[in-house]
Amino acid sequence: MFKCPVCKQTLNQEESRFICDQAHSFDKAKEGYVNLLLVQNKKSLNPGDEKGMVVSRRDFLSKGFYDVLVKTLQQQLCGLASHQKQLSMLDIGCGEGYYLRNITEQLRKTGIIERVNATGIDISKPAIQQAAKQDNSNTQYLVGSSHDLPIENQSQDLVLNIFAPLDIQETLRVLQPGGLLVKIVPGPKHLFGLKQHIYQTPCYHEEDEAVPTGFSIESCKLVKGHLSLENSIDIKNLLAMTPYYWNISQTTSAQINRLQQLETAIEFFINIYKKQQLT
Repeated sequence: MFKCPVCKQTLNQEESRFICDQAHSFDKAKEGYVNLLLVQNKKSLNPGDEKGMVVSRRDFLSKGFYDVLVKTLQQQLCGLASHQKQLSMLDIGCGEGYYLRNITEQLRKTGIIERVNATGIDISKPAIQQAAKQDNSNTQYLVGSSHDLPIENQSQDLVLNIFAPLDIQETLRVLQPGGLLVKIVPGPKHLFGLKQHIYQTPCYHEEDEAVPTGFSIESCKLVKGHLSLENSIDIKNLLAMTPYYWNISQTTSAQINRLQQLETAIEFFINIYKKQQLT
């Protein structure tokens, strides 16, 4: 289901590499992932999240702070896939693989589906290294761009996208007719307690998520929770995994990193869209 980023032909998987009929070859790293991001397609030397941000997100999520989202996703995806014997699933912008790893483990554990073909892709090499290192299953991780997915046309039953950039046309291309896009975006009060330490007049996130072109809406679910962080390390890790990390001043960042306690709401919209079939 993978295609060569150079010539767009099918990539054949061998023990230690991927290779196409034009002899373009891509070696597997020791962790098991494959880098399919061409140098000329990079907009910077090291695109995507840096290693420090990846480690912060790994340490934060591993403590179960977002388990309310994970468990809801597990339930919903098990229900969506219950009628299928096989499921091909792609996580676009998978980061260090926390969500994909937990979802695929649950899908495989239930035995509802005979075979789950899971792929995670992210433009950040440190994130993919971490994802492959932590995942002992047969999930395949790729370094690549969401704007030029090294994935075959109409090869995916489901695309997962959690707080990450998404190219709708590429998503439509790789999804089968009637395939599903599961897109998670912040709810209105998500991390409002953190935003109160950043902005003088913090605002709620906008609730309206436009239905992407080429899709119809299947469902929209708001998941709510609450965080009580009791030390500066967890607070620092939370900040480092948000977009605010890039935008706030050093002074504000230092003030937040000195906090010993933080209370905040967490809210997530789980939007499920169906690829429209051409008539």
